[in-house]
Amino acid sequence: MIVYRKAFLGLHLLFRFYGSAIVRTALWGVLAATQTALLYALVPDYVSQFFTEGRVMSYTVFTALLSLLVVFRQNAGYGRFHEGRVRLQTMSAAWADACIKALCFDGGCRSLGPPDEASRRFCSDCVHFFSLLHAVALQFLRSDWLLENLSEHDQAKLPPWDSGNSPNYKPSLVDYLVLRSVSTRRLPYNAAHPIPVIGRLSAAEEELLRVKGERTRTLDSCGWDAAKKGPGPLRTFLRYSFGPSQGKYVRGAAERTYQVFSWVHERFRHRMVEDGLDMPAPILATVYASLQKGLEAFEQCRYLCDTPFPFSWSQLLMAMLLANQFMLPFVIVSSVQDWALGIVFATVATQAYWALNEVAREMEDPYCFEPNDIPLPRLQYQFNERLLAAANSQLPGGLVSGDAAFQHKVWRAIQRAASGSVGAPDAEMSLDAEVQVVVTKDAPE
Repeated sequence: MIVYRKAFLGLHLLFRFYGSAIVRTALWGVLAATQTALLYALVPDYVSQFFTEGRVMSYTVFTALLSLLVVFRQNAGYGRFHEGRVRLQTMSAAWADACIKALCFDGGCRSLGPPDEASRRFCSDCVHFFSLLHAVALQFLRSDWLLENLSEHDQAKLPPWDSGNSPNYKPSLVDYLVLRSVSTRRLPYNAAHPIPVIGRLSAAEEELLRVKGERTRTLDSCGWDAAKKGPGPLRTFLRYSFGPSQGKYVRGAAERTYQVFSWVHERFRHRMVEDGLDMPAPILATVYASLQKGLEAFEQCRYLCDTPFPFSWSQLLMAMLLANQFMLPFVIVSSVQDWALGIVFATVATQAYWALNEVAREMEDPYCFEPNDIPLPRLQYQFNERLLAAANSQLPGGLVSGDAAFQHKVWRAIQRAASGSVGAPDAEMSLDAEVQVVVTKDAPE
């Protein structure tokens, strides 16, 4: 996600090239300019006779339909991006809420006092499992199946919002020109931006989560391991452009979220056997409600990954963009006599359609195409920090230790708010009511 300042009237944004749809669609503008220049030089009379006024009106109807298709895809793309961000935040908030409640509801014993060894062990396990649960969910969303891309959480290493400013990864020229849509180009990026986990993985956890044998084979015609070998450019183009695809799914790795989710439930059950989590059932049920809410939000994020923008719509839009690419220079030449102005008009008009379509293509998948994707390692880092803050939090001593001066100060603030003092939400209403009472008493009978 590119974070930018709203300064200098936004003009500084024009000098950011990495992640720019303008750069990725510049080729179409160059082709339109070339075609327009050739038409001006070779066949100006033929074009003027071919595009009469009525035929230009027919082209206007075509561009109106094309504009409608592009705008619809824009709305759908931004809607998917916005929904992906909202659902991801809901997932993080729900699982953080479940972890905090579990830590607070587990006292280690029914009497107030310092936690015992079992309670401290449950606290560390709970923080680790929730961090791991969130991490493997984010791994799935960015189509990352390698456990090596789960790193130890380090508070001193803050993942960047913008991958263009990453110290561990430098984009190549190809990354400026096309989206990183194939696994051979995503693997180095994912390795350079690991997802941090509190405690990382134990040997037993890694053994259970590791994909073994034939389960590493994806649903398409080529094996998942072959993607790491890096086929040549021609083979990659033919495979990913014309070959069949069944979506991004690796059997075994795709279910890691549910494996860790079951571990969380199993750890809660063990703690209950140890007489922990000793809260009334209706209160303890809110922990499981938050767990369920987080899993439902993850599934809503998952459907955005599994369900692309409809193929028939994408194909139709691509065909119409290519038709417009060919016809627009003829219209410009027949309408504008000045060569330079006509070439500029053709370039800007053609590239504008392609750029809008490119922006929509990128936003449709909110977790994959950096640098304009949602920065998952950064969000995981923030989630870990919330868990660590909750695990280290303590109730302020002034509220429970009998500090009379502190409690009196708080009680005075509560009384002032209840009496409608200045600063209370209902201060004006209280003052008006007091004035009304005084006027009523002074009124003559």
